[in-house]
Amino acid sequence: MLATKDDTARRDIKIADTKLDLIKWMFIFWIGQVAATFGFILLFLENNFSIKIWMLAC
Repeated sequence: MLATKDDTARRDIKIADTKLDLIKWMFIFWIGQVAATFGFILLFLENNFSIKIWMLAC
């Protein structure tokens, strides 16, 4: 069975839509990862800073 121009055009549109969805979800994932990493760094720095202040007070 040979594919017509209409079939290949539909396939190309479907591939483009799939790529667009994949890129969208990758950016959402990256933003979430950056936010989580930044949060852990801030948590670590805040805890580390408060421990140093407590040790200086003793």
